[in-house]
Amino acid sequence: MARYSVAWWVQGVSNQALAWLRSTASKDIRVWEIGIFADSGTQLTAGPVGLGRPAAISATPTTLVPIADDSSAGNPAILAATGGSTKPTSPATFMRRFGMPATLGAGIIWTFPQGLVVPTGPSELVVWNIGTATHTFSGYFIYEE
Repeated sequence: MARYSVAWWVQGVSNQALAWLRSTASKDIRVWEIGIFADSGTQLTAGPVGLGRPAAISATPTTLVPIADDSSAGNPAILAATGGSTKPTSPATFMRRFGMPATLGAGIIWTFPQGLVVPTGPSELVVWNIGTATHTFSGYFIYEE
């Protein structure tokens, strides 16, 4: 399996998906680490963010391009996104939650020592703005496919 990293930056919208990873119909993925941070904005607002599997996946997502840790690895098949015609819906239950303070640079790094599997499907894993924070968020995913 090749390991990839992808960074993202997005303007937060209340109670909406911030970023997500999508498996393909032929490949599942193993997520090792996810980071999310309060990036910028004149009105930083405290509020929770969460991680989970959405009740419904996105439609026509805007693709972000992951970069291989080993430059001899092939192009990634997995899709990372921060937007699209329809975002994923909220998870029914969150796997992780974090109370993001209203402090520039505040954040969380979630690690998964055994890897968090997103099965073939396609299936998705979403970072969700649970609260009303509308400042800019930045983050990243590290995964294998």
